[in-house]
Amino acid sequence: MYLKIKHISLLIILSLTTINGFSQEIISGWQVFNTSNSPIPDNHICDVKIDKKDVMWVATWSGGLARFKDLRWKIYNTSTSNIGSNSINQIALDKKNQVWIATNRGGIVHFTGSTWNRIELPGENTALCIAVSKKGDKLIGTPKHGLFLYDKTGNLTKLWGVGERLDNRVHHISFDNGGNALVSTAQGLLQFNKTVRDGFSTSFKVVRKEHTLQSLMDRKGRIVAVDFESGHIMTYHNSRWTTEKNPNENIMVALNGSNYDYSASAMTLYKSGRVAVGTRYFGGLVIREDKDDFWSPILPPFAGYDLQGGIKCVAEGDKQSIWVGTYKQGLMIPIDEEPELDSAIVNHQTSTKDLEKARKLLQRRREILKDTITVEGGEVDLLVWDAQTPDGDVITLIFNGKILLDKYEVTKTPARLRLIIEPNKPNKLVMYAHNTGKVPPNTALLSIVHTDEEKEIELTSDLINAESLIIIQDVMKAVKKRGKKEETQTEENQDNK
Repeated sequence: MYLKIKHISLLIILSLTTINGFSQEIISGWQVFNTSNSPIPDNHICDVKIDKKDVMWVATWSGGLARFKDLRWKIYNTSTSNIGSNSINQIALDKKNQVWIATNRGGIVHFTGSTWNRIELPGENTALCIAVSKKGDKLIGTPKHGLFLYDKTGNLTKLWGVGERLDNRVHHISFDNGGNALVSTAQGLLQFNKTVRDGFSTSFKVVRKEHTLQSLMDRKGRIVAVDFESGHIMTYHNSRWTTEKNPNENIMVALNGSNYDYSASAMTLYKSGRVAVGTRYFGGLVIREDKDDFWSPILPPFAGYDLQGGIKCVAEGDKQSIWVGTYKQGLMIPIDEEPELDSAIVNHQTSTKDLEKARKLLQRRREILKDTITVEGGEVDLLVWDAQTPDGDVITLIFNGKILLDKYEVTKTPARLRLIIEPNKPNKLVMYAHNTGKVPPNTALLSIVHTDEEKEIELTSDLINAESLIIIQDVMKAVKKRGKKEETQTEENQDNK
């Protein structure tokens, strides 16, 4: 599978300018907003929402609410507004484009754009989550008091949760394709049907009995949920649950069929039907397209085993880009544009722009030398094809710092290129993987053809490692070979006399 992540043109501007007096930071192709390079008030990002006017709202753990529009930030906190709390768990937007926020110890806060209205909740006055239905009803989840409905008339009604108990905890609320509410709780995943008048009743159906962290329904009607205890992604389809598994211990987020552990923490559904999931500990991302059944991974710049890049929230941006909120590294979005695949192979002189692109690509991977071979001539033919069953492997081949093949999908039909081997130096060929295909890792079989010899080498790469090959021109090999050929011919001539 080819995973296409397009940039937001706005962010290209950001990378070349300053905002509110702060210099911007780009790390491994990602624009990063944190407290050291932007006015964002906290590096712990709890939620991100983008409204109909392309205003981005950012909820932080201790810095209040941030608004981002037209390259400028505006911060709302208890010192500058009547927001009620600087600790915000989630944001929801209604059909009037107004903001509703779930806070710690500040209840629910409604921001019309000019005024702040507060809705008090039982107990600690804390809301973990909030969701707004198409008709404008607000469903509110609390830590110990269960689920509440705040309807269009301003009435607050309890729908679920007896008394004050820890297992009344509501983590997340979403809506299925029929407008019913999917409520992820400590007692399982509950479905509350909407009423005839488009409200919600107190009756519910238990869809999943286990403690559930988050859930959503995709366009095919599949429920995708995160198990609270294991962090594994569960998919409900044809009346049964299956667990999405992870095939690669290096990637830690690819989820296509092995047993390595992972822990999902956040998800979102794109308008196109794409499902994006972020992981808690490794800090990676996986995306499943609407038309596919497999996941393709992305590694943001802070992904790693040091637990520094845990993902708290994900949101769809312009042109299907993705905003990523983290536990302690701020807010990020990829800004490198991924061009469309082109099956035509053009072996041309690499431009200065392409050289810089190749350099940036190589900075993102740990290079592993697979083999060193010697050739006698200054030119060789290179054949590239899939070493296994074609499964959508997409690669870039970089030779001596120049791009030979850019975003090329490897197939059973060999791509043929001519390499000019520079004498008296190691000539390096690196295979950079853009995905891991349906069957990780990404593999390509290279056939080096020179004079009357041919050598096959299989290179394997993933989203952390890039395998390479060194080609050395051995001029003495040609001399020795020519001398041996002349010697053999002389012996044959003497035998014929």
